[in-house]
Amino acid sequence: MNDRKEMIDLQVNKQIFFTHCEQEPMIRQVWKLLSPQIEEKDAHLSLNLSVPVINYVKVYLENILFNLINNAITYTRPGVVPEIRIETWKEEDNIVLMVQDNGIAIDLEKHQDQLFRYKTMFHRGYGSNGVGLFKIRNQIRIFGGNIEVKSESGRGSSF
Repeated sequence: MNDRKEMIDLQVNKQIFFTHCEQEPMIRQVWKLLSPQIEEKDAHLSLNLSVPVINYVKVYLENILFNLINNAITYTRPGVVPEIRIETWKEEDNIVLMVQDNGIAIDLEKHQDQLFRYKTMFHRGYGSNGVGLFKIRNQIRIFGGNIEVKSESGRGSSF
């Protein structure tokens, strides 16, 4: 219930301020927060930030990055070193932020319609609550953005 209330509050909050968010320091901070899991799995990060600064609500962008990076570290393939790549670029009038991993992926043929639904989980036994993708989708859409996913078994996912 609190998660749904938070989404409603997000939609009606008029005190939201956009700021210039420097991507690399923000990503490095999230990476530092997740360091125990990163060290345990020996995860690697690569950045290609053609757009180094994004004008967005800082707390929301931090949450989006945290959830996507955390998922990339959580849903890894056994025996495969996690490789996480984060890129930004301009596409027409839009800025694209992509988080890509080489994890276990999501079967899109089976789960496409459920992808960003509340409390939906695609992999059992990982300690997730099925709220992360739901929240970030709302944090992106509320400002007219969009989130897409490409996912292929054995190759990973891109958000």
